[in-house]
Amino acid sequence: MDANVSPNQTKPQPETNQPEPQTETNQPENVEFMAYIRACGDGQIGVDEVEWVEIPSSRADELNITLDDAPSGFSVYNPEVFVKNYPLAAACKIQVLDWHDSYVPIEISAEQLAAVLTERGEMNDVIPYEFVMKNGEVTEITEHYVP
Repeated sequence: MDANVSPNQTKPQPETNQPEPQTETNQPENVEFMAYIRACGDGQIGVDEVEWVEIPSSRADELNITLDDAPSGFSVYNPEVFVKNYPLAAACKIQVLDWHDSYVPIEISAEQLAAVLTERGEMNDVIPYEFVMKNGEVTEITEHYVP
């Protein structure tokens, strides 16, 4: 036993920066994030979370991103690739931009999304999507317009 802890006292635990595990009782109603899609199929989606940074902004200053780095006024910040896999909700709403019709938004199925990703190939590495999750499942996917 530790000499600094009495028998009726517990030893203090060091603080960690680990997030509290999400349970049904403490999970937020909706979780929103932006990510690149790295894989899609069999009711799952593999995503690599990114951050959309407006320039100029205090966040851009923190990251040392200037208008010289991103003259279009934004940067998609992704310091490292880290893919997480999530289940797609059965009624997941998926909206992409129709590249063949003036980037009009269209709703498609998960199977159609897989086909779109295959068609776009390496372009998927620079197309961010907005995601909404509820109860651990992806419920919405929306392609983010990149000027």
